[in-house]
Amino acid sequence: MSSLEALKQELLTQRSLIESKGGTVEVAHTNPSPSEITAGINTIQAPNMTLATATEENVLEGKTFYAGNSILKTGTFQDPTEFYQRLFMFTPEVATETEKIYYTLPAGKTQVRNYLFNKCKNTVYITFNDEVEDILEYAFADCDNFVFTNFNDLKNIKNIKNYAFSNTMNSGIDFSCLPDSIETIMQRTFANNLKDGTSIGLPKNLITLNTQCFYNDSRKVITNLSMPSITGTLPALGFYYCAFDCDFTPPATATIFGASFNYNGSFHNITVPATITALNSKAFGADSTEPMENFYMKTLTFESETPPTIGANLIASQHVQNGLKIYVPDTAVDTYKATKNLTTYASIIYPMSEKV
Repeated sequence: MSSLEALKQELLTQRSLIESKGGTVEVAHTNPSPSEITAGINTIQAPNMTLATATEENVLEGKTFYAGNSILKTGTFQDPTEFYQRLFMFTPEVATETEKIYYTLPAGKTQVRNYLFNKCKNTVYITFNDEVEDILEYAFADCDNFVFTNFNDLKNIKNIKNYAFSNTMNSGIDFSCLPDSIETIMQRTFANNLKDGTSIGLPKNLITLNTQCFYNDSRKVITNLSMPSITGTLPALGFYYCAFDCDFTPPATATIFGASFNYNGSFHNITVPATITALNSKAFGADSTEPMENFYMKTLTFESETPPTIGANLIASQHVQNGLKIYVPDTAVDTYKATKNLTTYASIIYPMSEKV
């Protein structure tokens, strides 16, 4: 079976589910061909809502279609498969708590395809099957009334792709114990998901943590960050706009800091293991336009006798003004003070033996 035919069958299955709940799906013809399956089939709507009609040819021309109070994203798609994957992207004006949908990913599905529920504003309770390994791009992006009932119990999930859960604030995901089987968290996977008081426990098998993975549009206070492993570079803007009310020592498997803990607060005390060979520009917080209040860094400790390569503006000036102290091995104090981009902080560099 071709990928296009398989996708057609998936859409037809979802059409049957909608109709079994009392909903209505309109199609271009009573017996649609793959090129004539309508927008509504690949997204579950509330019962008794009529879904829009549209042919592939119409969408390829970039026209706009409506489904109830929802608008279909306009655009031109060169690939018919992309048409089916992205056809019905909801932006309803109103979503009510009473419109609850319960959806279980079918058994045997190892992959949650991209754009599956992107921008759906209904209240949907999602239950994953145990076989799920990959959640693809934008699968649940902007679904701010979704609840994932068993995400933290998944044992086989390995990869979560770009924007998969971005802007899903009421998700029910417990970030303190993300599934240990996860190996890859890609760009903005959990952007704008965090709430004040959140604790983050990254998976034990994590290999890749991508840029802006926990990005926030406004400051969020994080009570703990557990990062048992990460290979290579800690990502740029990975925890943008996070104020960590805790200490932090990155895993020894990391080698380079991007500007991961950038803007509006950092950890109270940071220990840089000897395995870190480079700290990129603004690694520990760009200057903030908002008061940092209780989120100033108190100490920054380097364990290596040889200073890592240091990028410009390593530390937000507010931390320095508030009394930050940098501790280094006793025998390397002069070396650190003379290191490029650390000379600015020479007056606050102290031997480790003086650390209280």
